[in-house]
Amino acid sequence: MSVPSKQTDEVISRWYHLIEGLNHSPKEFYAEIEKRVAGRDLPNASIGRVSFSEKGMFSSQREYLRIVRGDLAFDICGAPFGRDAFFVSYWLGRFQKAGCLSLLLVGIPGVGSAVDSHIRPMTYYEMDSAQMFQDTIHGIVLGHVGELIETNGIEPIPEHLRKPTIKQLSGL
Repeated sequence: MSVPSKQTDEVISRWYHLIEGLNHSPKEFYAEIEKRVAGRDLPNASIGRVSFSEKGMFSSQREYLRIVRGDLAFDICGAPFGRDAFFVSYWLGRFQKAGCLSLLLVGIPGVGSAVDSHIRPMTYYEMDSAQMFQDTIHGIVLGHVGELIETNGIEPIPEHLRKPTIKQLSGL
């Protein structure tokens, strides 16, 4: 199933870690994450690859693994960094729901997502679903990273570095 190729409109959370001493193939990393996600049989989820420019329109492209569920998308990066290091990150984002007013204002930077969140804020169900989706994918990524670290005899990621940075989803 194909996934949208544009970047999300709003970042909800992100996580990253540089793993010193690990040489690994991004394609193998993505394939294992895909396999684990497929094994979870997540409702209404689709998986694909997307490419984003590294710096601008004419720069090199970087491939990400994208997992989409509803208006949420995880963009996962696994990439070598320098000699003997592997960088893993993800961005959990949300696509705007295009209502009539949002469609008129979507072209104004920063205004479209603000209008969307005030006209039709996320419901409890949507916030719970986003949290379940995030926890599931975060667990899958950390599980695979943990196995790679253990297999290669690298120190585990400290607990305080295992938590994602999360945007508050409501005014509560």
